[in-house]
Amino acid sequence: NIARFEISPPNRYFDIDKGSGKLIVKEMFDFEELEQKRITFDLKVYDNGIPEKSAEAVVMVTVENANDQSPVFEEQMYSVTVPENSGLGTPIVKVSATDLDDDEFGIVTYKLEGTYQEGFQISHDDGTISVVNSDLLDREKMDNLILDVVAVDSSPSES
Repeated sequence: NIARFEISPPNRYFDIDKGSGKLIVKEMFDFEELEQKRITFDLKVYDNGIPEKSAEAVVMVTVENANDQSPVFEEQMYSVTVPENSGLGTPIVKVSATDLDDDEFGIVTYKLEGTYQEGFQISHDDGTISVVNSDLLDREKMDNLILDVVAVDSSPSES
């Protein structure tokens, strides 16, 4: 019969139910904060014989990255003045967002949404917004307009 289970050396992430041997997660992992992405410890099991006997196994837990952060713009609102005679392709502003996830999950791309998205284009990669339809830039018809910019983080494709 099994008397007890132990983890050696003790660590901050795992504990063990000494009676059943079930591993218990004590603290959630944050991939970006872990120096080592693999946590290794020994799992020991003891019987209640006399003399007591034991067995040991090495447990290696590899922590994988999760998309747990959202992109955040450097500014909440970007305000620019654009001459009404600005031609096709004129860059008007560059928006920027960052995502604190590591690797693929931290790559940010941009897109336009909303009413005036057809009149402008945004560089998918660097956030530069340019004029596509200069007819929208007629101060006599409209002295300001609002563009909705969305920052999207990347998620690697499932294989």
